[in-house]
Amino acid sequence: MEERGSILLLATKMLKLFTYCISFCFLFLGLGFDKIISKEIPSTIVYEDDKVLAFKDINPQAPVHVLVIPKFRDGLTQLGKAEQRHGEILGQLLYAARIVAEKEGILDGFRVVINNGSSACQSVYHLHLHILGGRRMQWPPG
Repeated sequence: MEERGSILLLATKMLKLFTYCISFCFLFLGLGFDKIISKEIPSTIVYEDDKVLAFKDINPQAPVHVLVIPKFRDGLTQLGKAEQRHGEILGQLLYAARIVAEKEGILDGFRVVINNGSSACQSVYHLHLHILGGRRMQWPPG
């Protein structure tokens, strides 16, 4: 009976790992965010308007960790690819970060992070802001 429990536990862990890997592949290509926007993949939405979506990170790095994304990528895979025409959405993303911080009760202390490119550990090529808070942040960050 104990052996059966161990096998079941191993199978459960393997299924979780498989699910995580599939999710990571979708997210790496930016497809996961598209599916979150279209509500095909569930998420915990913190804020949404017609241009921006903010939802809780599935692998939080702080007590509060929310991602803020534009609903329409428009070639904006990373900040380094931004063009003048993206100015309005970039402003909306930052304003949404402020709204998220207020909703999450961290308006008095939060960090906004944008990873740009693989050297900065960008893993999802759909521009997104990380809103981190709920604890004292350290400096330098990394």
